Amino acid sequence: MELLTGERAIHKQSHGPINIVDFTLPTILNNGLATLLDQRPNPPTPLEFRALDMIAQLAVKCVKLEFKERPTMTEIVVVLEEAMVCAKKGHGNDLASSECPNVAIDIATQAFGALDTDVDAESVIDETSQAMSVIVSPAAPDLEV
Repeated sequence: MELLTGERAIHKQSHGPINIVDFTLPTILNNGLATLLDQRPNPPTPLEFRALDMIAQLAVKCVKLEFKERPTMTEIVVVLEEAMVCAKKGHGNDLASSECPNVAIDIATQAFGALDTDVDAESVIDETSQAMSVIVSPAAPDLEV
């Protein structure tokens, strides 16, 4: 999420520090990735945007509270490799997004389910905040990683 937004994991805003997951998760879940993207690089082509969306959806899965719901490293590598292929096809041109392979999306869906577009963003944020507090807590000896 840091790479997508250009923001630090915890950054200051006018109303105090905010965790990047709390800031980005609801927007990604509501198909608002374009509003989150770091504005310093050139705007992405349609295929590059599709690759960024694949990565954002993967990031959503990576911050799940239950470790069993998170993707394995193998699943992460597959999605990232396909996102790279997609981005390379779209680099420097405006090809139709249908020309981007759907392999990563298909594999990700088979491996850990499609994102439910009717997900309640508040419940995901609560779940993620709980996960983050466990992760940063030094007293979590029974935490499986």
